[in-house]
Amino acid sequence: MRNIRPYLIFILIFGIITSLTACGSGSDSGGGNENDNGDGNENDTAGEFSDDFENTNVPMVASFDLSHNGITATVAGGTAFTIGNRLLYHSGDKSWMVEPAGVNVRGTHTGTGTITFSVPMSRISFWVRGDPGNTSIVTILDVDGNMAENSSITAVVSTGWIEVDFTRTGGSSALKSILVEASGIGMAALDDLGGTSE
Repeated sequence: MRNIRPYLIFILIFGIITSLTACGSGSDSGGGNENDNGDGNENDTAGEFSDDFENTNVPMVASFDLSHNGITATVAGGTAFTIGNRLLYHSGDKSWMVEPAGVNVRGTHTGTGTITFSVPMSRISFWVRGDPGNTSIVTILDVDGNMAENSSITAVVSTGWIEVDFTRTGGSSALKSILVEASGIGMAALDDLGGTSE
């Protein structure tokens, strides 16, 4: 019995050391979720883009970039800030807003706005609406600058938000941008932008 006891103690100590080492090892160097890109959303999936304009403050007509998961969307021709009209925000307190051609305190408006992705996309999604009297048109364009296959032009409806979630079909050109053509009065608002890269 006395000769077995040192072996049992050795096995017990070896087992404890092995357990402690296993708990502290692995390829994760403390960075959290392996899909975490550091933007605070640990549920990121490679190739997925999303932005709700909440971290943007552009009160004058300008171009700005939104970046997520290595994908950049360049937004041009509108504003993105808290304007005070809750009907123009699908979520949060901000959206991207495009106004008809003209000049006001927010700058000179051409009546058009674009969102162009840095990489070809297989899917683009967003929510859109307009002020009463705004009859804007939203079009999804492919990498060649043409209206995306089988996509109908979506008129902005003043009475509520419309979800646009367009996925290209096999064999068609990849998606690249969103074109907003504002007309009538008031603003067209786009919020909760998303998409999937090729």
